[in-house]
Amino acid sequence: MVPTSTPRLSSMALVVLAVAVVVLGSACTTAAQAERSDDRVASARGATVHVDYATAAAVPPGFVAVERGRSLHPLRVADGRLLHGTSSASDAASYISTDLAPARVTRIGATASFTGDDSGAIALLVSAKPVPENESDAAPDAAVHFVATRTGWSYAIWQAGDVGQTILGQGTYRTAFDRDAARFEIELDGDRAKVYLPDATSIVFTDGRIAEFAGSWATWELYEDAPGTSPASFRELWAS
Repeated sequence: MVPTSTPRLSSMALVVLAVAVVVLGSACTTAAQAERSDDRVASARGATVHVDYATAAAVPPGFVAVERGRSLHPLRVADGRLLHGTSSASDAASYISTDLAPARVTRIGATASFTGDDSGAIALLVSAKPVPENESDAAPDAAVHFVATRTGWSYAIWQAGDVGQTILGQGTYRTAFDRDAARFEIELDGDRAKVYLPDATSIVFTDGRIAEFAGSWATWELYEDAPGTSPASFRELWAS
């Protein structure tokens, strides 16, 4: 989410500058594992919603697309991937969302493809309200604002208004993985979020705002912070 009405760091910068495994927010509200754990690779198995662009030819029914208009072309499906064009200006973003109401989102994941040395970012969002169509409107509270590039990741919660995002953790990957099929997933359980990374590690964050800001909307984002950036793309999307 990149609302223009509030001060922010770009999603790309938040990840590329990441050097620590965990950065804690407010000590009274946030706790995280001190170390990442070896774990499973994320999987769409059992998801309520699963879109595989190896077979899906377009944005499926029940999904809403929001474009910021700073890409050479909007979201489309090509070569088994959901992608948008190279960024034509800074803060280029495209969103695709679905509403699982009356249920709340308990997991969100994606298989992403990162191509080129300067590829853009993906983001996974969970919120009670959708990303606004009008960019001048404030982005909603979000229990998940997870950002990843080919070299690193960050997990944040997002508070509407002037507060914006609070990063709970950020880091790089421990081992090499297939950057053309990088799997990410976040599981939500009350005030707890477990992040699965494509290097087969996981990390848990606990914060009261995760439960407070959660909701029925699952959103996937493609983002580039500078013009001429090669975008990432999605091969699969899933949520429950």
